[in-house]
Amino acid sequence: MERKRNRNALRSQRMIQEALLSLMQESDLDRISISDIVRRADVNRGTFYAHYNNIPEVLEHIVDDQIRRFDEYLKEQRIRWTAGNALTIMSRFIQSMDSDFLTTLRRISAKKQHSAVLDRMQKYIREQLLSCMELPEDPRQREDFLIRMTFFGGGVTGLLEEILSGGLSVPVSSVEESLKDIISRFEPAG
Repeated sequence: MERKRNRNALRSQRMIQEALLSLMQESDLDRISISDIVRRADVNRGTFYAHYNNIPEVLEHIVDDQIRRFDEYLKEQRIRWTAGNALTIMSRFIQSMDSDFLTTLRRISAKKQHSAVLDRMQKYIREQLLSCMELPEDPRQREDFLIRMTFFGGGVTGLLEEILSGGLSVPVSSVEESLKDIISRFEPAG
């Protein structure tokens, strides 16, 4: 019985998420209501509130699901994050996204309604880079390194935003060499 309840809960969450993505292709996020979502998902308000507190939380879960699936892909492909391949990995991340999610991400990037989504992606990039790089032992160097990685994560996210919104119309591959040069300056002093 527990398995069926869990399966039903996952189905309801998926329907709510799909409804939000569908609505975001038609309208700006700030114009979408919970009533719109439950009507499109064909669930009641109680079902919505059983899983989410608000619309930004639904969007956060959608982003987290995309990140989780991408992490699984990286593990299957045995690809490790490094500062030198972060933009390449983010390019693969974009390519791995569901078309509805990618369309939504482009739409919210173009409309500048993305702070929570891009903040989550920036945090993800920073966490991945910090997990694969050795932190300096010296407290001052460690602090400097963390500042640089946070700045770098924001920069990669900014590049991603510009590419998605059409503000930067260059292929990711042409950005990589410049990025590698910039990254070499981020490495902590030995």
